[in-house]
Amino acid sequence: MQEVDVLKLLHLLESEYPQSFIRLDDRQKALKKELWVKEFAADDPMIVFAAVRILMRDGREFAPTSGQIREKIQSMTEKDTVEPQE
Repeated sequence: MQEVDVLKLLHLLESEYPQSFIRLDDRQKALKKELWVKEFAADDPMIVFAAVRILMRDGREFAPTSGQIREKIQSMTEKDTVEPQE
């Protein structure tokens, strides 16, 4: 995932959860972006966005954290890699 993808993701989250971003100043937003760029650098943007969309559907009041997104990605990919039981 590249910086441009992270910016799109953060803008999406800010539009859906404005209360999670309203108190962040420009410096804090930049730090959050840097953290997320590092956190999701090795991830496919389609997987990250899919995980976020799933988390958004659960009716949460606040934007998901990078850790919650990471957990959702892991649970999604574990399902794909589990071999069928006989």
